[in-house]
Amino acid sequence: MRRAFVLLLLAGCLPREPAGVPEVVLPLATPNAVTSAPTSSAEVRRPQDPESPGFESFEGDYTSVYGDVKLEQHGADVAATYPNGTMTCVARGPLLDCAWDEGGTVGRAMLTRQPRGNIVGTWGYGASDNDGGAWTMERK
Repeated sequence: MRRAFVLLLLAGCLPREPAGVPEVVLPLATPNAVTSAPTSSAEVRRPQDPESPGFESFEGDYTSVYGDVKLEQHGADVAATYPNGTMTCVARGPLLDCAWDEGGTVGRAMLTRQPRGNIVGTWGYGASDNDGGAWTMERK
């Protein structure tokens, strides 16, 4: 019987409900399930909205071995300037996924905001985010 059911399931040949019996579809249970679709984009709350729980602010002035770093944040978008270049980053909770540019030399960085506000991580050349070494930024 079980094999026949599996074969019917795979073939898409399962018997239908009798006429007049409504089909019930239950939503999947997830911790952050949305029960109704938002009616406007203003109702969609991104994880990096300042009013959202878990919002991480990276904005501020930092010092590092590569010079002073200034971070400016607008929602999940973070822009950094430092003496030799710039970075554009996307914040995901305490993580920053960044692309840097120093006058045509480019690479990536993966950084994490620590509980006391410092930022630590690694940077790399090209598509790598770690072959360049460690990068620590201390909040001023």
